[in-house]
Amino acid sequence: MHMNEISPDISRFSQRHHLELKIIRQRGNVLLWDMSDGIACLEWSRAPLSRIEEPVLAMLESSLDELEQRGLDGLVIMGGGEGFAAGSDINTLIEAIRRKDWQWLEADVLRRQNIHRRIQQSRRPVVAAVHGLTLGMGCSLAMHATRICAAHDLIMGFSEVNSGLIPSSGGNKELLHRHAESARVGGPFPPSQQTFEKIFSGWRSDSALSARRNHYLGRRDLIAPSREDLLDLAKKATSDIIRAGYNPPAPYMFSLPGEGGATQIKLKLFEMYSVGEIDAHQRFIGEQLAHVVCGGQCLPSRPVSEEYLLGLSRECFMEICRAPGTLERLEATLKERMYF
Repeated sequence: MHMNEISPDISRFSQRHHLELKIIRQRGNVLLWDMSDGIACLEWSRAPLSRIEEPVLAMLESSLDELEQRGLDGLVIMGGGEGFAAGSDINTLIEAIRRKDWQWLEADVLRRQNIHRRIQQSRRPVVAAVHGLTLGMGCSLAMHATRICAAHDLIMGFSEVNSGLIPSSGGNKELLHRHAESARVGGPFPPSQQTFEKIFSGWRSDSALSARRNHYLGRRDLIAPSREDLLDLAKKATSDIIRAGYNPPAPYMFSLPGEGGATQIKLKLFEMYSVGEIDAHQRFIGEQLAHVVCGGQCLPSRPVSEEYLLGLSRECFMEICRAPGTLERLEATLKERMYF
């Protein structure tokens, strides 16, 4: 591959560090390349709109295999173009709903959840270098990384509700965990309420600093001095984590309000529906999201696991996909943009 065929990020990094580009794996526009010092970078900056499509999913799985089995010490993941990842392509989702291929659809959701869990539970660090549009599954993917290194232009958030869906690959539990960590008083309901409000409103940051203030970036995540320094910062962060000795985080447990909390949110949704702020389908989406972030039928006195919440997310996502009105909402979204 010639230097004029690769992304500006790879070219700049290679020139700064006097590296000859060494590609470990490639699938179309998605590259896994050697950054030196036992660290590789998975980069899909030439994918259309940096969407997370099948080539990216397959290369994420292959890169994690390399990390676990082939002696790599760390991995950086990076998009490009307009941003890290502007969500997922909805064409395959629409086609699956048209076919009523519920088995394939649920398996696809489980696959995406498993990729994120592998990233989070990897014995070696995975650092996400994010900038620009980091939406939907892109947001979820970054939030599962060991560390996020962000450029100042970060536009980060969950865009699924705007398309008539809810996050299904684990992002809701990550935001819920961050709100729970920052909560000091108030019991289990406030983190669920805050998570619901952010996701249901389609909130997105207008900078890395606003992403940090709103818990999309954590305390240990880093902000690059400039967009041009992002990849160098991510490489350094990965090296620092390796030198310090890395162990993956222990699985989270969540104390959630259960049906009582969901009822409070549903009452608010009913009020919004009654005055015309939302339509019937948006109300239905909100009720499904409330069910997930409040923990379904769990009891506040009995913490639930990440796996429980992932299962609940899959269940509610599938319920939405089967519901009347979802296909029409997705087709309308497709006319405006190609991702969610």
